[in-house]
Amino acid sequence: DVPPQFQAGLSYRPIPTLELLLDYRYLGWTKVPQFGKPTIPNAGLNWDDQHIVKLAATWQVDDKWTVRGGLSYGKSPLDKKIIFTNAHFPATVEMHATLGLSRRVGERSEIHFSCDHAFEKEMTDSGAGDLFSHLGKGTKMRMFQDFFCLGYTYRF
Repeated sequence: DVPPQFQAGLSYRPIPTLELLLDYRYLGWTKVPQFGKPTIPNAGLNWDDQHIVKLAATWQVDDKWTVRGGLSYGKSPLDKKIIFTNAHFPATVEMHATLGLSRRVGERSEIHFSCDHAFEKEMTDSGAGDLFSHLGKGTKMRMFQDFFCLGYTYRF
């Protein structure tokens, strides 16, 4: 199941070729039984809701090139008391940085490249949660990711 989500944003163009964006996103993990319910007795993962803020910019360099970049921060939905239970779901990352560019190659075609870096974040189970937390006290979970994407757009 997918959590309920709400997203809203603002953009501003200080000059015609530059757009600045500010975005807010809410993810309601507590509303989805598998994620939001306590581990004992409900067999959930006990995740918290997330509030995510994103800042980005798009620069139209010329009629062929566009450059984009952004930062995103959202506190992990995990608590130090549930790390052992969530060892297979290492949702520890809180900060992302993105960079992308597009090149117009024809009247209707563009090629795109983007990369996203999710900064490393480590969490350790405090042992102060449920039975799983007590048994798994000291369990460490760490994650980072790098994504690369190559795309093509054709407008009909």
